[in-house]
Amino acid sequence: MAVRKIDIKMNRHNLPFNALRAFEAAARHASVTAAASELSVTHSAVSHQIKQLEFKLGVTLFHRSNRGLTITAQGQAFLPVVMQSFRSYFRGARRHTPYQRREGDSPDHNPLFRIQMVSATYERLVCLRRRD
Repeated sequence: MAVRKIDIKMNRHNLPFNALRAFEAAARHASVTAAASELSVTHSAVSHQIKQLEFKLGVTLFHRSNRGLTITAQGQAFLPVVMQSFRSYFRGARRHTPYQRREGDSPDHNPLFRIQMVSATYERLVCLRRRD
């Protein structure tokens, strides 16, 4: 079976960042549950994000069964692209952050890490408030 090339018109609004994170984590763990735990979201949220990404790309990234998740050929082809993009993104973020990590520092000493954590926590709070 030939692998369908993922061909989308690139603009920064095409692929949701959280959907890419969900795909990458689920592919690494071969589990939606483990990905949800890593990302601190629900199983359902990861599943919906992956389905949203599959819809936008027009391909099936995973085969789902009662026994779990199996990445498809298209998913295997797409995963290294996503992982390399994340590495580039975080390298760029580190380059533009004045903080230089010192030996023995934990990640929470990094101001960028703190900002990301505060932002993520704020987003979760806003979502919880909207549900009420």
